Amino acid sequence: HVVVSGHCTVEQNSFLGVNATISDGLTLGEQCIIGAGATVVSDTKPDGVYIGQKARLNANDSSESTI
Repeated sequence: HVVVSGHCTVEQNSFLGVNATISDGLTLGEQCIIGAGATVVSDTKPDGVYIGQKARLNANDSSESTI
């Protein structure tokens, strides 16, 4: 079960985990992964892995902001 509030674009080969919530008008980049229960409130980068209630890019680079 994935909740999408309105229209969004999911590019090729992206994966949405169970109970993920995607806000209206967003684009999920190609081959991105949205973790189970994540809440996405802005566009995602291609090949990114996003997790958490305010989904963040899961990376070692601490300069990434909340997505």
